[in-house]
Amino acid sequence: MNLDLPVAWQFATMTDLARSVVGDAARWLTDDERKTQAALRAADYRRQWTAGRVLAKRLMLEQGGLPARDARAINITSRSAHGFGIRPRVTIDGDVVPCSLSISHTDGAVLAAFTTLSAISVGVDLVERQPFAPGFSRRWFTGSERELVAAGEDDELEIGRIWAMKEAIYKAACHDEPFAPRRIRLEPIAEGYTCVYRGLDLANRCRIQTWLCENYLCAEAVINGETSGCEPRPALTGGPVGTRRRADKDNGIRNNG
Repeated sequence: MNLDLPVAWQFATMTDLARSVVGDAARWLTDDERKTQAALRAADYRRQWTAGRVLAKRLMLEQGGLPARDARAINITSRSAHGFGIRPRVTIDGDVVPCSLSISHTDGAVLAAFTTLSAISVGVDLVERQPFAPGFSRRWFTGSERELVAAGEDDELEIGRIWAMKEAIYKAACHDEPFAPRRIRLEPIAEGYTCVYRGLDLANRCRIQTWLCENYLCAEAVINGETSGCEPRPALTGGPVGTRRRADKDNGIRNNG
């Protein structure tokens, strides 16, 4: 796989975004998105969701290549008609855009990644550096992943790194099936990591990277090719090329867009 695939990303803290753009929803959201926003009951989650939309749209507009110059023409859908989480789907003035978009948000920051390359799927995740509950890795990690944690110098950092990678892989590989952490298996290799997703060995088709932005672990997974061959579901390194943006200058819970 080409490790230099141009996948763009941006990171921003909630504080940064709140200074200028998040409050001006009319400037960034479509009518459908404003309806979705209004239906979100929890104020904190509503703020995170809005920040994710703002950062993602800003990223897409800055990268160019889209038939839109107004954020209000871009609609991002991440819920099915039944309210279930799905991979973000982008339309411009009602027309589906062939692209891959991933958004992750916490109560303090947002991360988004985007590409228009054909057959490329991207997933990102954001994990704040903080203690995990006792037994977290035993519940969600494979034996080899727990060995990676034990071999590291900082258990909490390694747990956060592995969890973020699992989340990012899921977002890049899924076809709207539920998140199943133990069915995403990470294995270290000389160049980083390889993974098996629901029985499908992604081998050289998946690039996984992690890096730190302030107090947050960021992970990005880029997959080249289809992942529809996976089993049906049962009844700190340097970051990729991107930007760490400040608004004034320009799972263990999953929080998708």
